[in-house]
Amino acid sequence: MFLDALLMFVSILLPSVTGFAIIAAMDRKGLTNGLERAALSFGIGAGCLSFYMFFLGVIGITYSFAALLPYFAAGFVIIAALMKKKALFTGRVETSPEKTSAVEKTLGAVFLALIAVKLFLPLLNVFIWPPYFDDAVTTWDFKAKVIFTAGGLGAGGSEEFLGGGLLNYPLGTPLFKAWMGIFAGTWNTSLVHLYDFAIFASMTAVFYAFLRRHASFAIAAAFTYVLASIPLMSFHAHGGHADMAVGYYLLASVLLLSRWFQTGETSFLYMTAITSAAMTFTKNEGLVLYAPAIVLTFLFLIAKTDAPLRERIKKIAVPCAVFLVLAGPWLMVKVLYGLSVGGGKLGIHGEAFTELAAVFFWEEGAFNILSAGTVLILFTNLRLFKDMTFLSYFMPFALTFLATLAVFVFTSNYEWLYLRTTINRSFLIISPLLVFSLGIFTGLTFSKEKFKKSKRGE
Repeated sequence: MFLDALLMFVSILLPSVTGFAIIAAMDRKGLTNGLERAALSFGIGAGCLSFYMFFLGVIGITYSFAALLPYFAAGFVIIAALMKKKALFTGRVETSPEKTSAVEKTLGAVFLALIAVKLFLPLLNVFIWPPYFDDAVTTWDFKAKVIFTAGGLGAGGSEEFLGGGLLNYPLGTPLFKAWMGIFAGTWNTSLVHLYDFAIFASMTAVFYAFLRRHASFAIAAAFTYVLASIPLMSFHAHGGHADMAVGYYLLASVLLLSRWFQTGETSFLYMTAITSAAMTFTKNEGLVLYAPAIVLTFLFLIAKTDAPLRERIKKIAVPCAVFLVLAGPWLMVKVLYGLSVGGGKLGIHGEAFTELAAVFFWEEGAFNILSAGTVLILFTNLRLFKDMTFLSYFMPFALTFLATLAVFVFTSNYEWLYLRTTINRSFLIISPLLVFSLGIFTGLTFSKEKFKKSKRGE
């Protein structure tokens, strides 16, 4: 058990190293600090590894450590080249210049300690609680185990094809869990959920690191604690679902896109394309609901720049090319085999509003406290809705929120509202964006005017 756990941890570390190398190679100017790079490394490294494995599987190569070795070797080659040029650790620490009082330091330290507890408990649960919920067992873990056992994606029409089961489900998560089994040399149903914990830990770190640029230590730590305290978040950190993973990639995509808008540095568009592609390869909602929101936000932000038309077209074309290189093979397979992206019969279902109101405002055990707190916080400073820094984060949340609601109001999926699990999981995906927007809102509200102007290009 101990050796299996150790090997599983190493199987998470290796893609993180490659992810770190990819980020360092793109961010040659050091606009991401050390914590941001470390927090993004696992998500980017794991996402790219899943794409690499999918490509190998499509062309019929059997999965083995030898077949996957070139991916990791490329990461170490990049690291060696950057170290030779002394360009590996170029990240600059950049945080809110707000002075932190002793009281704020104490509060921030308390919140960080509580966050550590929130991280420890799901990690403990990985070792003591086997997966037991429907989708986790029958879809995500099932497909991963089939891929691990078959040593590939199988031939078209076979029982092992694309991991078996529901063929239209994306393979990002199952492929990575299959990699963990390949590296460890065994399949362990509990330990492969270290992947879920790694996503949770990465999301928490990304959230704090990016928020710290706009908010004081205490505010950044407080809102990170709010994120980690969402009850479903703790469950999904070891429960074997893909909802939190797609939420992580959605959050990372928006944060990186906003950083591009703030800095004008193209490397952030490359990273946005990678995380967006990984998002679409994690759940179908990533392609249907969340990718359009990111595209619309991107077009809106581009329209706000002063770049000439030719430069704007180039800015659009480059990340689209990166996205298609990564996600293109999966999208082609979906088209070739007629794999759906979900959906339902269209129609207007007014009764859905009553159920949604109950979920968001007065039903215990859902998101009532977070929803009420959102309304109260946003009404304290309505002028910030003209602020481009805030809008660059809040706009994609608003779009994804409306798209999520539309699924339940305008399609036959409204029936799933009566089973609260579906809407709660759907809102779980976009809740990190909401909490981050509230953190940005609070940070900018209490920031000095000089800081707000310098950071927003006013």
